[in-house]
Amino acid sequence: MARSDQRQTSRRSALVFDERMPQHASPFEDRHPECPERFTVSLERIRHYKLEQRCVILPSRAATEAELELIHSRKHIDLAKSLDECTDTTHLEELLSHYDSVFMNKHSYKLALLSAGCTIDLMKAVLGGSEVRTGMAVIRPPGHHAMAEEFCGYCIFNNVAIAAKYAVEKMGLERVLIVDWDVHHGQGTQFSFYDDPRVLYFSIHRYEHGSFWPELRESNWDCIGKGPGTGYNINVPLNKVGMENWDYAAIFHQILLPVASEFRPELILVSSGFDASLGDPEGEMRVTPAMYAHMTHMLKQLGVPLAIVLEGGYCLPALAESVAQVLKTLLGDPCPPLINNREDKAREPNDTIKATIGHVKSALKPYWRCFISETSDKIPLPIITYRGILGICKPEKYPTKNYHMRLSEEVEKATLQEQAVLRARTPLTTASSQDAVKILDTLDGIEDLASLKAYSYLLVNHITLASVQSFLGTAHQLIIDFESEPSVSVSHETNRVSVFPKLFELNGRADCFVLMYSLILPLFYKMYPEWVIIRVGGSPLRDLLSLCCAHLSCEGALWIIDGDSWEPLPIVLPSDFDSVDATAARRRIQEAAKAVGFGLDSFIKDVLPIFEKLPLDHNRSLESN
Repeated sequence: MARSDQRQTSRRSALVFDERMPQHASPFEDRHPECPERFTVSLERIRHYKLEQRCVILPSRAATEAELELIHSRKHIDLAKSLDECTDTTHLEELLSHYDSVFMNKHSYKLALLSAGCTIDLMKAVLGGSEVRTGMAVIRPPGHHAMAEEFCGYCIFNNVAIAAKYAVEKMGLERVLIVDWDVHHGQGTQFSFYDDPRVLYFSIHRYEHGSFWPELRESNWDCIGKGPGTGYNINVPLNKVGMENWDYAAIFHQILLPVASEFRPELILVSSGFDASLGDPEGEMRVTPAMYAHMTHMLKQLGVPLAIVLEGGYCLPALAESVAQVLKTLLGDPCPPLINNREDKAREPNDTIKATIGHVKSALKPYWRCFISETSDKIPLPIITYRGILGICKPEKYPTKNYHMRLSEEVEKATLQEQAVLRARTPLTTASSQDAVKILDTLDGIEDLASLKAYSYLLVNHITLASVQSFLGTAHQLIIDFESEPSVSVSHETNRVSVFPKLFELNGRADCFVLMYSLILPLFYKMYPEWVIIRVGGSPLRDLLSLCCAHLSCEGALWIIDGDSWEPLPIVLPSDFDSVDATAARRRIQEAAKAVGFGLDSFIKDVLPIFEKLPLDHNRSLESN
């Protein structure tokens, strides 16, 4: 008989919103993409999955002017305030035509205050830690384009930047990580912290060599901060449309997770736009709701207070499903699978993504020791192409209506059908309300393997690895074997891949993180197994074991074998990156990564100044090369 362990994990998360947010709507046109329905469909989907009752609901409240002044000038605040209750549409349109892609109505100022206040209080709640460590703000208007003295890109006040500044100025935090996966570059957030090492800003955004909005030279990979903030601004520009789940996964594994582990943030804020979604007319990317869940899971496993704040996303079905999947992940539910049958294939990152990852690492390598490259080859830096217009020459006035990207009827119909098929084929699981761990004394009588996904871990007692492998049959399996020491560190068989950590002779906690993010996690997403098995053995590497258990349980039902004294342990971020140089273990990791096809890390070893530091001023951009 199978029996359940009584160990429990906290599955509570905070949720904050305000039912008045649909009142913010464009008075200039009826079909504006930043529409009230963005809020209503997101909340409807949350309620469809019955997630609201599983959350700690935070009351909404308006930000104070003193809080706004952490980021915005008095002039900016007074201008927004002057439009409160304004009903003169002609006056509004004339005034706002001097700002890029902005609308306001008589409700917008109050709702912008609510958005900022909700974000601040969500940040405080996850830092408090008494009830929750994670949470989500479903708010509008969004914020990450708003600058100190400038409305921009549907944004009035910069919600996430205000919360980050509050955390460092008022709460004494020393390290805050902002992850911005909205498809547009959050230039307002970048400008707010460009010389501040307390806030690390990381953005993945469509760029196309500067030709995609906001068309700023400052959005490219070589703009990495200035002064004491050099190295703490990371842009990952996407120079091609159609980027997929696997491209985003590679960016997380190769850049974000290693840097985040070395940075050791005390708080993570996510500017969570969903406009890179499949079917979004503005992003034209192909990220699925399941991938947003996986990205959330990866950040959650860093063990840091995590607040996710809604930014963009303009394909309503994709937006609603993605919001719900992110919240489900925060609540501890297994991530949906990225592929749903073996006819689908996990794919290599796009060649343009590989090139961009190389460029980003080249720029960051002098400032971060987490990258494992051992090469000293002098690889020439690329000629940087800039094709933007707005960054060089701003118009006197901007259009206020009918300037948005729209899909053709044919393309929109096809993508909506694709989304419907994807939703129908994607199995969703709710975590067990009682236990994270299910103990199995026997494999007899287990007929519904899918039901096991409700548990994060399957702890197998007195059953051999071979027996479990045989029980799982021809299903694709990834085995992390902490006990065996064969002749090779990674072995391949017909339907399984095995990794043997002992053979890497890891030296310290930092090496464990390098092995996880350079080899094991990329290997998981490359082969995309149906099952993952961890053989614990007698004396495992505890830090690596914790990493494997946390990350590889993303879809539930992680098999734990030979782990009589095993229990899930929190990840402890490493403090030894500074003291560990190019170790033999890292060379072995790099060789294994290249052998299985992750040749993304052969970049410059000792880079001094590799480019001129760029003077950044949001009122002007650099000339085209």
